Amino acid sequence: MAGACGPHPTLAWRRGGGRLDPISVIVTPVTPTYSDRYRFAFNDLPAPIFGAWFLLQGFAGGGLLPIVLGLAAIAFTLFKRHRRYDLFEDALIVRYLAPRVLAVYMRDIESVQVVRQPTVGPVVSIRRKAGANVIIRPSNPEEMASRLNDALNA
Repeated sequence: MAGACGPHPTLAWRRGGGRLDPISVIVTPVTPTYSDRYRFAFNDLPAPIFGAWFLLQGFAGGGLLPIVLGLAAIAFTLFKRHRRYDLFEDALIVRYLAPRVLAVYMRDIESVQVVRQPTVGPVVSIRRKAGANVIIRPSNPEEMASRLNDALNA
């Protein structure tokens, strides 16, 4: 089964002295079957704006608390905001602004549907068999849901 998170090494072996020694490694990249990017909405703006405002207030003489609050707001934005969605044969990879990745494996998905949220519009809701549901906001939610359902039914 192909993995979803990156290249897969293939080892070539050489027999020497009664043992097998690796002589070369061939890395074959795994390309996603579908990729989409995050769809921006105006409710993405408050956390980084308040974070920058708190930082400015802290550096302008407001003390340590505004600096800590500003850094917390910016860290929250980096670790919680999606950047890109890559669909592989066996998993959906959600990439964040920070070096963070969430892998949702097809075997763990119960259903996929497009739902409308009041402030951001249509989103893709991924119901897992166990664990928390995942809400993603791709630029083309209908296409993403269709591709995910095709991958589930394959």
